[in-house]
Amino acid sequence: MEKGKLVECGWVAGCKPQATSGKLQAASYKRQATSGKPRVAICGLREGAEGGDDQSTRRWRLLPARSSRIKETAPPARPNNQAHHYIMEYDIILLTETRFTAEEAEAGDWYLRQILTDDRLLADALRAHGLRVARKDWADPDFDWTQTRAAVFRTTWDYFHRFGEFSAWLERVTTQTQLLNAPETIRWNMDKHYLLDLEAQGIRIPPTRMVHKGEVTTLEALHRETGWQGQETILKPTISGGARHTYRLNPDSWAAHEEVFQQLIAQEDMMLQPLQHRVLSEGEMSLMVMGGRFTHGVLKIAKPGDFRVQDDFGGTAHPHTPAPEAIALAERAAAACSPLPLYARVDLITDNDGELAVMEMELIEPELWFRYHPPAAEVLAEAIAGVLA
Repeated sequence: MEKGKLVECGWVAGCKPQATSGKLQAASYKRQATSGKPRVAICGLREGAEGGDDQSTRRWRLLPARSSRIKETAPPARPNNQAHHYIMEYDIILLTETRFTAEEAEAGDWYLRQILTDDRLLADALRAHGLRVARKDWADPDFDWTQTRAAVFRTTWDYFHRFGEFSAWLERVTTQTQLLNAPETIRWNMDKHYLLDLEAQGIRIPPTRMVHKGEVTTLEALHRETGWQGQETILKPTISGGARHTYRLNPDSWAAHEEVFQQLIAQEDMMLQPLQHRVLSEGEMSLMVMGGRFTHGVLKIAKPGDFRVQDDFGGTAHPHTPAPEAIALAERAAAACSPLPLYARVDLITDNDGELAVMEMELIEPELWFRYHPPAAEVLAEAIAGVLA
């Protein structure tokens, strides 16, 4: 075996499992040196095995040297170089944010109640696999992230308002536990430039003009450049959510929005798209894809006179059975990601040319509406359990 790697549920040279009462109750880890840099080796016993040198009791799993499952640092110093016994407190943490950490919603708080309903469905499905589950604020300064085998993004809906803080947290916690979806997927999906990557792989998206931070231009110049000067358009940040700084523009409103536009592009990238008029009359479809497989759909409809479908702005969501071609597009969009996401919400529209198009693909903290289709929570739980097996 190559030294200096991480080993889970096995032995490494010089680190024998401690005797147990017949079950894997603890993991022992011990320092190994590789080119002067410490690594962590995890070792234990299979269920029903006792300590000893019998090969039949060993179970190996070699993980990459930079595995995110276990913090890659040396354990605390122990007297006489004794092994340190280490038991993680949780298998799964469902990530939320400060506003949603309550265990029960107050009377009349429908928003928190539906969040808790969805999280409980997933937590119960995970517990059915024998996993220990809890909910935590991603920004909790007191939680030790090495105390969980994995953390699943759920309702971290403030990250785009705290982007610098969230990015630093992501970098740090990636070294302490396993994040689901994968960290590289999270980073890629945080910025809506990912839409251009999907388009390059043959996934249809609405026409889009990215406006880069510091770019010298005006709203009028952008609309003339794109040929959209006679159309209504939507302006929004490339890193956003919940319709933050999202504006519906027309030629008569360019001047009124010019000042805020200049303020925004001095600070962040923006994107401009033609208004997709069928969203106003037909709504926007959200298709949930778990482990690459469609599970259920929702139709989101904006309130009369608005273009935003989010319930924050009066939009409503309803169970929906998409057409086969919509399901195929959603699964193809998820399959275009590498690695394949454990969960995805693919938002589809019928565009101004009458074609299905991907409006957005949410891979970080999408609302998944398990309350409309509880079996989907079981599908996701099975996929998560498979990752941890």
